[in-house]
Order: sequence, then C-alpha cells, then structure tokens
Amino acid sequence: MKQILIPIEKDLKVFEVLIDGFLETIKQDKVRSNFQAFFKARGKCLRPSLLMLATGATVGDRSCFDEKLYKLGLIIELLHSASLVHDDIVDNDTMRRGEKTINQIFGNKIAVLAGDTLFSYAFREVTLNYDGNYSVPITQLSLDMCMAELEQANEVDSLTSYMRVIQGKTAEFMAVSCELGARYGGGSEDEIKRMRDIGLNIGMTYQMVDDLIDGDPNALKFITDEDIQMSYQKTMTLMEELKPSEYRSSMMMLLKFIVNMKG
Repeated sequence: MKQILIPIEKDLKVFEVLIDGFLETIKQDKVRSNFQAFFKARGKCLRPSLLMLATGATVGDRSCFDEKLYKLGLIIELLHSASLVHDDIVDNDTMRRGEKTINQIFGNKIAVLAGDTLFSYAFREVTLNYDGNYSVPITQLSLDMCMAELEQANEVDSLTSYMRVIQGKTAEFMAVSCELGARYGGGSEDEIKRMRDIGLNIGMTYQMVDDLIDGDPNALKFITDEDIQMSYQKTMTLMEELKPSEYRSSMMMLLKFIVNMKG
C-alpha cells in the first residue's frame, strides 16, 4: 500500500495532524478520551486516499491539493470512523486495529454516543464548508449505509440482495470519495460520473474479495471468482479511459492489489 500511495504520501501525513486537531477541539477530558481510544491506532485512510487520487487523476497534477481538499478528506474519514464505531457495537467486537474497541473499554452507551458525535461533526463540517454538490452525496451516503446494514441484519436471501448490501455499506463510500475528488478537481459531469463508477466498482470488487477471504456465508453462497474478475475488468476498462498520470497508475495498482489479496 505504501508503494501504491506514493503520489499522495506527503498528503496523507496531513491527516494525522487533522485528526489530532479534531481531538483538540473536544474540551472535556473524559469525552476526548473516548475518541482518543478509537484513534490510538489509525487506519489506512483508504477513502481519503481515493478522494485525492481521483482529484489528481482528474486534473493530471496536484494543483488542486489544498487545505479544503484535506478537510474534505477528514470529513470522509470521520464519517467512516463513525460507521466503524457502530459496527463494533452491532457485531460485539472487542478489538480493532490491534486495540480495544470503544464499546469494550467504555460500554455500548458511550460507544453509540461517540459514533453519533462523529456523524454529527462530519455533517456539520460539510454543510458549513461546502455546497450541496458535496453535502448532498455525503448525507445520502449515510442513509445508504444504514439501509444496507439494516437489510443485512434482517436477511440476505439472494445475489441481488447481497450485491445491494455491499454496494450500500462499502461501494457507495468509495464511489462518493471518487465522485467528490473528481468534482473538486474541476471535472466535467461526464468525468465526475466516470470517476464515481470507478469508485463504485473498486468498492464492489474490494468487498467481494474481503468477504470471501473472511469466509462470509453470503459471499460463499452467492459469489464466485468469475464475479470478481468481471468486476475487475469493468473497473480497469473505466480507468483506462482516464488521461495517463501517476494518480491513475496508483488507482490501477490499488485495484490489482485488491484482487490479489485473495491469492
């Protein structure tokens, strides 16, 4: 992953500072400790990475990389973090990234409220700092994730249901990251749509591979290696339509990395 993300390596370091800045805005020590527990182990920032790669691939260079783009990446990362906090409660997980989960340390009540706070912070910041072209997709994304999780919690009883669930809970997040990256890079509506489709298919490919690796019963029942290869080929074809750049190359490398995870 480090090699794949070389074009944005320095930019990703900004997120360490931005997350620390978010924590510093919380004045109550006990409340800050709730979030410090979660962010003690930082994730790979895959979704902000896709945001910036999509911006770079749209422009062809880093001329649009600025504080407002980084802040948009932070909003996306906090939204993802909120979903993980809630996932840990639903799944009764006790460990994440090698550290105890918030629900394990502080209990479910604190964890629910912490997740709600992260969602609220993300929605506030995107509403205050960006227009509807950014805030509407992000709020719609939150709804799509919740609906997908509800469907999964009830029953996944068909291939159509499985694909709808993984689209809502994973692929839409990557689609929105790429869509907003292309929009921030000044792409045309056609370019923005193409980049959204790329993100969507990266997400679908990723979740199918990840589910098969984890032995998810729904994936084992409904998904084959052929489905993954078809998704891979579709995504690669879309990316080949982008103008050549190091950012496009990184996105292609990321897709290959995802498919090769399964071995």
